[in-house]
Amino acid sequence: MARRLGIEPVEEIVTEDDTLANLPDVNHLSEYKEAAISYIAGFIVKKIEQKVTCMPCSHALTSADSVHPFVTLKNRGGLQKPSPGITSVCQVTERCFQRLLNANEGKAPQGRGTTAAIVHQVLSECSEKNLFPQLHNHMFDMCVEANHVYVKMVKMASALYCKVRLNHIARRQTDKIKEGKVVRRKLTKLINFYGD
Repeated sequence: MARRLGIEPVEEIVTEDDTLANLPDVNHLSEYKEAAISYIAGFIVKKIEQKVTCMPCSHALTSADSVHPFVTLKNRGGLQKPSPGITSVCQVTERCFQRLLNANEGKAPQGRGTTAAIVHQVLSECSEKNLFPQLHNHMFDMCVEANHVYVKMVKMASALYCKVRLNHIARRQTDKIKEGKVVRRKLTKLINFYGD
């Protein structure tokens, strides 16, 4: 499924040809995207905290030390400060979205199973990383099927990020469709009574 959707990472081909040099690097996140991802990660932490009942896992979601400067700038007391592990999961998920949009020529993905395929790819890319070092011993207190780190934290964070991202893509598509009709709908009374 991941291969069909085009979300698997592809090795870079180094050539002398200038045409390949102009292609976008879908594995690189710009500084702007990193700031936006860290902001969205705070929202995801808020949503996960509502569902997670395990105290060690709940404490591993947030971090006071390593916060992106953008989150610090926007914070007026109510924002969640995501841990580096949650931010890393969101960044890996965004890279999968970039590969998916690149494969679909910038269009929204069609069909079912997109979120499940992305979550599966994120799990495979994050399996070697130590995302939550404070949960290392806690991870071995339970069986593999009920592993909190991968089953709850990574899967939930990736699925919630997919939901936010797909909603954003759908909103952009809807705005393109309704581009000329918005002015009429918003200014109907002004247009109807113009000149009276």
